[in-house]
Amino acid sequence: MNGETIALLAILLVAVENSGTAAIAKKGLTEIPPLSLAFLRFVVASIFVLPVFLHKKGHQLSQMREIFPISFFASILENSSHLVLFLVVFLPSLEHILW
Repeated sequence: MNGETIALLAILLVAVENSGTAAIAKKGLTEIPPLSLAFLRFVVASIFVLPVFLHKKGHQLSQMREIFPISFFASILENSSHLVLFLVVFLPSLEHILW
């Protein structure tokens, strides 16, 4: 198979996978709590991405240990900014509307 055929098959696979996402999420949320489902989603994604990442030459676990704290704190800052936005912008406007 040439590169173009592989690319088209990859696009088809992604389209088929994404078409079932809503139905699977709806059924999953009736069985599993939302945060647990999000955790499982990231675990499964990590399982698929990690071998690809480690397969490339030059990537080692020691590099991942150096990058992890930065990415961890960046994700905390990103999520805290959403919380601040919610507390500062949304709640006062909601209070103004309701009362």
